[in-house]
Amino acid sequence: MNLRIAAISLAIAATATLSAQSLLPDTTGCRARYAVSIDFGKSYLSGICAMLRTDDALVASVVNEFGVSLLDFTYSHKNNKVKLGELTPKLNKWYIRRTLRSDLRHLLGGLSQGDTVYENTRRHIRYSFVPITVTDTISHAATE
Repeated sequence: MNLRIAAISLAIAATATLSAQSLLPDTTGCRARYAVSIDFGKSYLSGICAMLRTDDALVASVVNEFGVSLLDFTYSHKNNKVKLGELTPKLNKWYIRRTLRSDLRHLLGGLSQGDTVYENTRRHIRYSFVPITVTDTISHAATE
């Protein structure tokens, strides 16, 4: 009996995984926006990420609520690499850049599978990229 329940739950989990849609822009010129939260335990960064799909890469920028750019990066699909551009001075340290490159690569892989959260258990950093839809933006602007 327990074996049947385990088999059924495994089949349901496999079906749910197969039906997950990519949350990344899929065609050239396509754009996506995300509400971003990066938790470091005692502190966090939050803002909005804007992503643009080019022929061979994703180009993205994260800005906070005040419009200050936190980081810019490019993700190449061909060789699965993240290249960091401009970073805010607090993040512009070699050891932070290395962690960000690795974590963003894992996060973007997760977004392509439909996951919105990535957690770096070694450094205790939690990244959350939740898609923002146009209707969310319009309805929020209408209430103000």
